[in-house]
Amino acid sequence: MSHRILSIAILAVFVISIAGTVGMATAQSNTTPPATTDTEQDHQVQEQYPSYKGSIAVPENTDDNGLASLAKITGEEAKAAAAANMSVSISDVQSASLENENGNLVYSVLVMKQGTVYDVKVDAGNGIVLFIDQSSDVGEGVEP
Repeated sequence: MSHRILSIAILAVFVISIAGTVGMATAQSNTTPPATTDTEQDHQVQEQYPSYKGSIAVPENTDDNGLASLAKITGEEAKAAAAANMSVSISDVQSASLENENGNLVYSVLVMKQGTVYDVKVDAGNGIVLFIDQSSDVGEGVEP
């Protein structure tokens, strides 16, 4: 009988030690990671929607008035590119405005097609359509 009590006691100590080890591992895995420093935050990349890369990067601190001097194509060329990409007449193009989108210089061209307005992002450097955003609730932006 004493062997049996001794075996149970050893088994109980073993189970308690394993449970303690698992508990410590769980507690360590649930700890909050250390806060990042300002330097680390500066180097972290944030995903933005839409995510495309234009040919002209807008320098920081550039105001809206400074964007025109960076553009390589005109608003009329951007309108023509959007109309061609959307397979519509140039008369279906509502407007074109130069914008800084996520650090990229683009023309935001509004196109009406079959009763739906599209915001077509045209690269202000080379006239390539980068992104098309449907303005209705039907869908999201699409890659051209």
